[in-house]
Amino acid sequence: MIRRKGETDKYEYPLIDICRIVASLFVVAIHIAPLSSFSERADYLLTYCIGRIAVPFFLIVTGYFILGLGPLEQNFYKVRKSIYHLGRIYVFVTFLYLPINFYSGNLPKSLGEALKQIFFDGTFYHLWYLPAVILGILIVYFLLRLWGYEKTLLITFFLYLVGTFGDSYYGLVQKIPQIEKVYDIIFSFSSYTRNGIFFTPIFLCMGAWIGREQYTISKETGKNKFLVSMIGLLLEGEITRNLQLQRHNSMYICLIPAVFFLMSLLLLKRKKIEQKAEPSKYIWLRDISLWIYLLHPMCIIGVRGVAKAVHLKWILVDNSLLFYVLVCISSFCMAFIVVYVLNLLKSTKKNRKETEELM
Repeated sequence: MIRRKGETDKYEYPLIDICRIVASLFVVAIHIAPLSSFSERADYLLTYCIGRIAVPFFLIVTGYFILGLGPLEQNFYKVRKSIYHLGRIYVFVTFLYLPINFYSGNLPKSLGEALKQIFFDGTFYHLWYLPAVILGILIVYFLLRLWGYEKTLLITFFLYLVGTFGDSYYGLVQKIPQIEKVYDIIFSFSSYTRNGIFFTPIFLCMGAWIGREQYTISKETGKNKFLVSMIGLLLEGEITRNLQLQRHNSMYICLIPAVFFLMSLLLLKRKKIEQKAEPSKYIWLRDISLWIYLLHPMCIIGVRGVAKAVHLKWILVDNSLLFYVLVCISSFCMAFIVVYVLNLLKSTKKNRKETEELM
């Protein structure tokens, strides 16, 4: 087959699309603590150690598709398109959660606080991800253009290390007053180092590097290294918690190899398809997972409200596992409806445009 100039191979990624849903459900778990009614330690290990792989997974996938496929100089269009898309979503969900922020008294009290929320903390507690990924994409893209992949990996790894000492290893920083003052400055404009400067760039860069190098690994080697990384992640979480080093628990060193080898394993199952082939049957999971992430706090509030109204809070909410299941089901249903409506509107707009062109 003769390939046209600029045309690249087309693939579908079923395991990545399925794992997006799993990752989004881990995010829901982080905000509910599903095993806390039964075992605080088991909940910590599952939710706040293993579950912390979810957001880095989203980031490495984003880096792979936006910055890793195709020549870097031609990726500016994808970067611009992605930032525009994420920005529109951020504005929409900011207004969506505005009544809740108003009711709970969480609206910013000053311009500085408003800027801090918009650019770093997020306009609702889970929305920090959107400005973080936008800023991270910009940082990584321009670093790659300036210094290439190897130097960018080193720079973003250094930034991540700085971030961990404001997160899971903060207890060590507190023992050195001069360094603690530096972190006080950071926390004056961002409540956490889990942001677009320190947290997201390394995972975006790793995804870009995997895509550019078309990195491959054998299934057996990948599984073993992923398993070792996950054991390391659990140990790191336990040690930093037991030594009371944690200011927050989003950033662990072992997240880096764990996400890297997970992504490498998932890419082994990608399938090459024809250029004009129909989209993968799993492709709808991509949008579903995003909207589960965006809408689940609303479902948390909704389930709590219903439980209170029917006087069943003692079972529907106080039982953390049942509460988690109900929130996951309602989040999935809400996300499905939103994606269905958006696709319907997109299809209608496309058909109208085609009709106008024919007239």
